[in-house]
Formats: sequence, structure tokens, C-alpha cells
Amino acid sequence: MCGGTGTQDTVPAIGRIDPALLASPLDYIEAENNRRRVVLAQLESFIRGLPAQARARLAPALRQYLAIDLRDHVDDLDKDLLPLLGRRCMPEDGIAPVCAALREAHATGLGMASGIAGELSELAVARKSLGDRFAAAVASFIAVQRRDLLAETDMVLPLARARLGRGDLRRLSRAMARRRGVAAKED
Repeated sequence: MCGGTGTQDTVPAIGRIDPALLASPLDYIEAENNRRRVVLAQLESFIRGLPAQARARLAPALRQYLAIDLRDHVDDLDKDLLPLLGRRCMPEDGIAPVCAALREAHATGLGMASGIAGELSELAVARKSLGDRFAAAVASFIAVQRRDLLAETDMVLPLARARLGRGDLRRLSRAMARRRGVAAKED
């Protein structure tokens, strides 16, 4: 799903997801979650002693992901998938509090991501050393994202697969494709 190659002093490259996978929007979201796991591993590596040259090469890709790609993914969830689940799930599914908590965590995470992306730009240009404040912000962001991933993987996606119909999935696919500026493929 994700392309790209690693370098000898980094974890695997972030890569991109094939836009054709948007035809299966839940699979795309799952692939994006896997991509986010790669980003989190790279951020962890970034703050835990990755050599300066490797950090300089990695920083632009991480900045791109945090500033743009993560926002698209969060919008997929908050503007499209979670509202659909709210309409399709049964009260006993217990999804309402999960959706509310995820929306709150997403807002927090995007704010954190924005600050980290700005710092990454400065680090790449100025070749500054990492400060303790930056490392702590990244570690906190990683923790928030890993909690999000658990909820999305263990509850949201399984319920979406069980509750959403073909029409829901087509609408979700079109919205996600439109967000990325690509044509949606119909089954």
C-alpha cells in the first residue's frame, strides 16, 4: 500500500498510498493508519538520536505529512466517516463517546502536529540541534496518535465494516477522493 524506500540510517520511508485504493475507503483509511505508524516510528527515531544528516533528509517528508497529509486523514474521519457511523450504528455499539473522544484528540493532535511541523522546518534549514522541549512535544504527540490508532483500528474500522452500506462507502470514497483532488473510481 505504501511505497518508498528507506535509507540506511532511517526507518522505512513514509511513502504514499496509491489513490486507486480510495475506491475502498475503509482499506484506504487502514493503509493511512499504517502509514501513520511509520511516521510515528520515524518521529521516535528523529528524537532518539538519528544522525543529523538523516534528520535533515527526513524532516521535509515528516513536515509534509504533519502539515498536510495528517489533516486530510483527520478530515476523512471527522467530516465523513465518524458522522456516517453516528447515523448507522446502534446505541448499543457505544460509538458516540468514542467518536467524541476521537474528534477531541484529533483537534489536539492537529495542533501539536502544526507546532512540530514548524519546528521540523527550522531544524532542516538551520541544522539546529534538537531541544528537550521539542523532543517532549514529539513524544507527547506520538502518545496521542498511538491512542487514536488503537480506537480507530479496534473500534471504528470494525464497526464501519459492519454497519456501512455500499452507498455509504461510495459517498465516503468520493469525499476522500475530492479532498485529495483525484477522481473517484466507481466499482
